[in-house]
Amino acid sequence: MRMRELSAEDFRKLIQDGYDVRNATLSGEILGCLALEGQDVQNCDFSQCRFPDCSFERATLEDVNFVGCDLNGVDFRDAGLKNVTFTNCRMTGASFISASLSGCALIGSQASYCNFSLSRMKDCTIVESSLKEAVFSGTRFQKCTLEADFTRADFMHAELSGVDLRKCVIDGALFAPMELQGLIVSREQAASIAAILGLKIM
Repeated sequence: MRMRELSAEDFRKLIQDGYDVRNATLSGEILGCLALEGQDVQNCDFSQCRFPDCSFERATLEDVNFVGCDLNGVDFRDAGLKNVTFTNCRMTGASFISASLSGCALIGSQASYCNFSLSRMKDCTIVESSLKEAVFSGTRFQKCTLEADFTRADFMHAELSGVDLRKCVIDGALFAPMELQGLIVSREQAASIAAILGLKIM
C-alpha cells in the first residue's frame, strides 16, 4: 500500500481535525504535546521522531514502526497495540498501564522505568533492550520471547507461567512467591530469586 510522507504540521492537523492516521511515514519530526487519545493509527512508520509530552491513551495502533524515536515518558495507557515495533528507541518512563500488546517487538531500546502494570502481552518479543526498574506488576505474559536486562524490575503478581527468563538479566528483580510456578530460569537465577525471597540453599 502506498505510504504518504507527512510533515509534523500535516500530522498535527489530521489529529486536530479528528481524522485517524493511516499509511503515513514521518522522519525526523518533532511531534510535541499531541493528544492522540482514542485515535486509530495504522500502517505508519516513524523514523527518528520525537514525541515530547504526547499521549496515545486508549489509542489503537496497528502495523506501526517506531525506529530511533524518542518516546521518553509517552503515555500508552489502555492503548491497543498490534504488530507495533520499537527499534532502537528511547522510551524511559513510558507508561503502558493496562495496555494490550499483541505481536509487538521491543528491539535494542532503552526502556528503563517503563510501567507495564496490568498490561496484557501476547506473542511479544523483547530483545537486546534495557528495562531496568521497569514495572510489570499484574502483567499477563503469553508466548513472549524475552532476552533483555530486567535488573531490579518489578514482576510482583505478574502471570509468569511458561515465561523463559534464562537469557535475561534479573539481578534484584522482585517476584511474588505465589506467581513463580511455571517460570523458567537458570540455576544461577534460581539461587538469586531464592536469596531475594529469603530462602537459604544449603
